[in-house]
Amino acid sequence: MDNQEETLKFERTTQEQLHYYTMFCKQHPELQRGKRTSTNPQALQMLWSELAETLNALRGPTRTATKWKKTLMHWKNQLRSRARKFKAHAKITGGDHPKLSILKFEYITTDTVPSAAPSPSPVSAPVHDSAPAPSPSKTATSSASSPPILPSPAPSISTSIVSEAPKPTRVLGAVLKKIDANKRREEQVIALQQKILEQNKQLTSALVQMARERRKEQQKVAKQNQQMTRALSQMTRALTATTTVLNQLEEKLNN
Repeated sequence: MDNQEETLKFERTTQEQLHYYTMFCKQHPELQRGKRTSTNPQALQMLWSELAETLNALRGPTRTATKWKKTLMHWKNQLRSRARKFKAHAKITGGDHPKLSILKFEYITTDTVPSAAPSPSPVSAPVHDSAPAPSPSKTATSSASSPPILPSPAPSISTSIVSEAPKPTRVLGAVLKKIDANKRREEQVIALQQKILEQNKQLTSALVQMARERRKEQQKVAKQNQQMTRALSQMTRALTATTTVLNQLEEKLNN
């Protein structure tokens, strides 16, 4: 089930992504050494992350570095298995397998690429045994009665694959486009942050102004309260004096 799932996932991978993966492995052979390599695991993880970022920028599906590694390793294992199958067939028949010319790309890829799933390209088409050769007697009779028919040259699958492979400038252009898009997003984020900072400054200044006005009002009210307190004190003293005078007058009248 796992192999079928990886095969279904790989069928969406484009030839452009496979070609860049092959070129990347030629530049970094430590990716195909597996456990035998002495490279730092962190360095290998950085290479896979770099490869995944570029593959996601190309035309085709996007995956994480871990999923790309699993899918591509499955592809390489499939290529090696098919290569061993055709080599064994060649040894049994004592000659070249009729599909060995088509597998030239697979043999090259087997030597230079880590693994993944079977390629959806013409290379991974099912291989059928060649038709049985006619008997010598019939061949001699037909050759005597009709002119020899030259066999048509087999189509060069490797040439078509090479022609379909992406040019370095195309890959570089896709990477540059992604870098430009990231820069534009960063600029938009920076502009938004600056706008938010300006709004925060304006809001802060407004709050400071409101606090100042409130303090002024509080000071004004406090002064008014003090004035009213003084007035009330004076009125209280006047009433007290008046009450005293009235009491004295009342005492005099009573006497």
